[in-house]
This record gives sequence, C-alpha cells and structure tokens, in this order.
Amino acid sequence: MGETKITPKQFVKDNYGYALQIEKETGIPALAIMAQAALESAWGNKAIGNNIFGIKYKKGDLLYREVLTTEYSSNENTYKDYESKTWIPGLKLWKFKVWQKFADYNTPLDAFRAHSRLLLSQRYIGALKWKYSPLRYLIAVWRAGYATDPNYGKKMSAMIYSVKKR
Repeated sequence: MGETKITPKQFVKDNYGYALQIEKETGIPALAIMAQAALESAWGNKAIGNNIFGIKYKKGDLLYREVLTTEYSSNENTYKDYESKTWIPGLKLWKFKVWQKFADYNTPLDAFRAHSRLLLSQRYIGALKWKYSPLRYLIAVWRAGYATDPNYGKKMSAMIYSVKKR
C-alpha cells in the first residue's frame, strides 16, 4: 500500500494560516514563506520531522535527522565526506551528495517560528527591504546564502505562482 500524498491545495490550506501569523509578527511575506516551504518539502510530502523548510540542525536544537541532500559549491573541497561529487561544466559548480543533519520540530508552528528566526538573523534581515515583493524578497534571501542551488531564483518564481493559484 502506498502512502497518501499531500496535494498542493491541501498543503496550502493546512499551512497558510501559520505563514500569515508569521507575516503579521515579522513582516516576512506569507507568500514567500509558503513558496519556500512548498519547494523545500515537496508540498509537505518530504518534510523531515515537521521541518518543511529544510532547516539544518544547529547546536541547541532538541532533535535532528540525517538526510542525504544535494549541495552546490565552486570549491571542490567544500565537503570532506560525501557520497558523490560531480563537476557541472555549464554552471562551473561542483554538485555534492552529502549527509546532513536537519532539525526536527514537534509541530508545524515550531518550524514556522524557527524559519522566521533564521530569516530575521543578521545574514538575511536586509532582505526585508523587499518585503513588498515576495519574489524580490526571496532572491535577496538566496543571494545572502540561503540556498546553494544555482536555479533557486527560478524555482522560487515558479513556486510563488503555484502557491498563489491554490
């Protein structure tokens, strides 16, 4: 018997209230929050312990899970331990498959709060000047180092559109 998949419509229905609550508290655009959550968790179908944002474990977090993930870097020595490493000539980047620890949250709201704390940190706080445009906001967050995927901007554009239509 296969697992029941969460539909994009159900994912938005289940989580948009949390995103609106965080937007009201922080100014981070709810649509941007939902686009990141949808992409990082495949519409909730690949959420790691309620971690629909793919937030990496840090000292002080209660729980974590190790997951094989894809990372990109211009430095071929970025990761010492990896499952695979491939040079992508067109991007001039190394693509790594690495095991990493991701935070595990008790509830979805805990994940939304952790995500907002991350986005309000010194590294990403400057992106809030673009809060009037969820896409510009996410591009600024990406450029500040949120994701290593060279296509993150294009993916966020598509996800914002996809979340909007639901």
